[in-house]
Amino acid sequence: MLPLFMLIDMCKKLVEYCKRANLQSQLSKTLKQENATQWNSLLRCLLSIEEMYDELVPILQMKDKPNKLNDISWAFLKEVIAFLAPFQQATLAFEKFKHPTLHKVVWWRHVIMGHLRLVLSDVVDEDGNVTTAKDSDSIKAIKGIMLPLLYSKFVLDDIHVMASLLNPIMKSRLVRLGVERNQIEQAKDKLKDAMIKYVPLDDEEEDVPPARLPVRKKARLSVSMYDQMFNDDDVEDKRPSC
Repeated sequence: MLPLFMLIDMCKKLVEYCKRANLQSQLSKTLKQENATQWNSLLRCLLSIEEMYDELVPILQMKDKPNKLNDISWAFLKEVIAFLAPFQQATLAFEKFKHPTLHKVVWWRHVIMGHLRLVLSDVVDEDGNVTTAKDSDSIKAIKGIMLPLLYSKFVLDDIHVMASLLNPIMKSRLVRLGVERNQIEQAKDKLKDAMIKYVPLDDEEEDVPPARLPVRKKARLSVSMYDQMFNDDDVEDKRPSC
């Protein structure tokens, strides 16, 4: 993991130098500095350097400081950015304002878990193009630490599975997304109990003459209604993956 720490250190020093030498004004977009209290600020820092690379080369050459950029491994910088990107995407997905996000926990846990699996060889498409490059030793080391940590910290609770069961797209994909069948059944039972407990069974209006009541059917919640929403077929994954 030493190359990773060296990369981060050199990128931080590059940004600090550009700020101190007043080079930011010569760039079309300013370089971003890392904030120790915000993990995603590191990704913004790396992305800003990658985006401004072509503009930084002549500026640093004029200052006789090309080594500040040449010492950074371009290929490894891209690899680290690709590694961090899904974590940023998951963070943004959970930060939606006035939009439910509880049902997304199962999906993003599955995505992050898959992202942390080792890629031991290049993945090549039918045309011979490399779609996914194999992991470097540093990325392998990071994944080896993070995967078991994520298993212990990112634990699915019944409330997450219950929220997914209420989502028409998610409810039929839970097994493929790594949810145990017994947890699905347990979440169904809890959801059923909650529906019976909190949804009123009767829709009657008191103290109103029957003649003045509009003609309508009474809405009743029953076990049969629950069974129509969630049956045994929902556990099977019959749809393509998201």
